[in-house]
This record gives sequence, C-alpha cells and structure tokens, in this order.
Amino acid sequence: MVPVPRQFARLRPLAFAIQEAHARGLEFARVVQPVPRKFIHVSAAYNYGRFVWMDPGDDAVRQRALDVITDVVRRYTVDGVHLDDYFYPYPENNLDFPDDPTWQAYRGPLSRDDWRRDNINRLFAISTRA
Repeated sequence: MVPVPRQFARLRPLAFAIQEAHARGLEFARVVQPVPRKFIHVSAAYNYGRFVWMDPGDDAVRQRALDVITDVVRRYTVDGVHLDDYFYPYPENNLDFPDDPTWQAYRGPLSRDDWRRDNINRLFAISTRA
C-alpha cells in the first residue's frame, strides 16, 4: 500500500466514480488483479521476468485475492468485478515459473500444467463467494 497524504485521506475515488456512473445510468465494475504482481506474502512471491508474481497454488495468495474482492464488494456498490491477468505468466527466457514449493506440496494426480489450470480455476471459484 502507498501511504496517503493526510489531506487526501478522506477522498474515496472509487466511491466517487461509482456515484457518477450510477448518476448517468451506467454500471460500474471494478477490475481486480487476483494474482498480483507485487509482494504480499514472502513465501509465495517470485521474481520472474520483469515482475514479482504471486503463486496461485499458494492458499495464502488465493485467500488474499478473496479478501480484496470481498472488501471491494462490501464497501462499494459495484455492479460487477472483472478479474484481470488471471493466469500464470508466460515462459520467460526458457525458464519455468518457480512454483516448485507448492507443486511439490500438491502430490495429487494432475500433471503440472493441469494442476496450474486447476489453481486458476479454484481462484476463480472462490472469487464468486465475495
């Protein structure tokens, strides 16, 4: 989070945007990036390419995504939530995404690619609970 200067602490740009959209008969949907490319949990943050990516296979990452979506829909009258960048990153420099810890902990019947797809599917499924 970026610290907010005191004089701007009570501004709520999202609330303002929603109010103005609704006043004009428009719906307002919030875009959420469920697999953020910034640091939120040390064990699930990986430098990969130009960004730090979170591991969708990590329970804490999925819970954080749900917490953010839940916070938005409870505090604001959004008409919908759009999930953006909802995937594992594309291969960079012929290197695989470094999710070995969660892959090794999985120990299930799915191949790694299918397991990754399932992680994204589960992330999507929990977002509908918000």
